[in-house]
Formats: sequence, C-alpha cells, structure tokens
Amino acid sequence: MLFQLGDKEFKGTLAPVSWSYSGNEANLAEHVLINTKPRLQFTGETLEELELSFLLRADFCKPVQEIADLEKWKSDGEVLPLLLGDGTYKNDYVIKSIAKKINQTFADGAIIEAEITLSLLEYVTPNKGQQRATTDRKNAAAVGDKDQISRVPSQVKTAEASAHDSLMQAQLQSWDAAEQARKAYETGQPQNYIDKLHKTISEAQKKMNDARQQINNLQATISGAVNIVNAIQTAVTKLNGLSNILQPPVSLSNLEYGIIDLQSALNGIDVSSVGLAQNVVLRKQ
Repeated sequence: MLFQLGDKEFKGTLAPVSWSYSGNEANLAEHVLINTKPRLQFTGETLEELELSFLLRADFCKPVQEIADLEKWKSDGEVLPLLLGDGTYKNDYVIKSIAKKINQTFADGAIIEAEITLSLLEYVTPNKGQQRATTDRKNAAAVGDKDQISRVPSQVKTAEASAHDSLMQAQLQSWDAAEQARKAYETGQPQNYIDKLHKTISEAQKKMNDARQQINNLQATISGAVNIVNAIQTAVTKLNGLSNILQPPVSLSNLEYGIIDLQSALNGIDVSSVGLAQNVVLRKQ
C-alpha cells in the first residue's frame, strides 16, 4: 500500500502518477508605523495543500465508480485521514476540487481511460481546548523557556494502532528485501549481494515476528486477526525460502521464483489486514 485516504487504498496500478505539496506558508501581519518601517507579526501558517494525479483504466478498476466515490466525498465535505504506507498518519484533508480528463470511451460513452487530479486541503479540527493552551503559551511572556502545562491530555496510541504500525514496518522491510533481490537477479551476479540481502531479510523476519506476536495477542479486538497471523507466517516462510536460495552457488531461476513467492505473500498480508488498516486510520481502534 502506498497510502490510504479515508477508507480507500491507493497502490499498484491505482497509485498516483504524481503528487505535490504546497501551503504551510507563514502568515505575516504588517502593522504600519509612523516614520519607520512596518512591524511584522507572525499569525500562524496557511493550510497545507496536496495535489494527486491518477490514471484510471477500465482494465484494472471502474473509473466511473472511482470518480463517483471521490465526488461524493467532495460534495459531503468528508474529512479524510491520510495514512502513508509505512503506517505514518500524515494529516486530515477535505477534497477541494477534482479535475477530470476523459481520454478514451466505449461506444456507449462508458469510460475506458481517464486522468484525474485531486486537490486536497488540510482540515484542522476545531479544538477549543488545544487552541486555548496554544494561545496561553504564546502569551505567557513571564515563563521563560518553560512550556505552560497543556489543559488537553495527549492521546495515547492504542495497542491495535501500535500493532498496525509494526505490521507496516515489517512489510516495508520485506518489500525492500524483495526489491534488493530483484536488483541482484537483474545483474546476473546475485552472489555479490548475498551479505546485504541476508541482513535485510533477517531484519524483515524480526519485524514480521514482532508484528505477528502483537496481533496474536489482540485476537479478541482485531477482526480477522487469525487470517493476518497466518498471512504473516506465510511471508516469514517465504523470507526463509529466499534466504536459503541465497546460498552459493545461487540459481537465478530459483531466485526469481523466490522473489515472486515473497511478493505474493506480502500482497496476501495486504488483503488480510484491510479491516485493521481501515479501523486504525478511521480511528475506530
């Protein structure tokens, strides 16, 4: 998974072809003074803007349905959390605009291929308590270098969210192992990469086992936990298989099969953990 917006995953063929950030600029108020230059006062930052461009084709999705889902989010003013593929929560956004370019259609007008550009605008949750605490700090000129005590307690990450983070880290490390193995395969001399690959695979195995243990301990609260644990075990087995293949002399054909098997196992984790990812990003867990 490259990222998840709301409850919709964007990966593989649905990954954006480009994306860009803007905004977060300083807002400065200028106060005019007599016989001297104006004074500036920092009043905060502008909202962050995120622009994503996608190519939708009928051979891997339903362009009309995808566009309709996004249009509904825009019309409803839906607040959409953005979760990156490594498990990092980026921010909350609303859809500002959707630009569409239809490249190809069937005879009845149904879309075959369309380009869309999604403009997202950062959404700041109104929180009077947090705003009051921030204002207090800025106005507390007499407290020196000490932070004023916040009136709003910090939110502790749930065990389910921590388990999901561990799973994301394990998957990223494993995909890195598969990518390194692929590059080694393409050189035709994988023996030159054995030490580095073994290290990457070993780290991936440790992270997979840690994620498996966390999720296994939360079977009562994570829907489909057994399926996720089984998918993780399959991935660990494929990592072990890839490690065994990387024993001199390395067979290129066996290495190719090992890479494909590992990638398939990692896709299996994606499928089994969809419910967990959605619950975490939508803050249901």
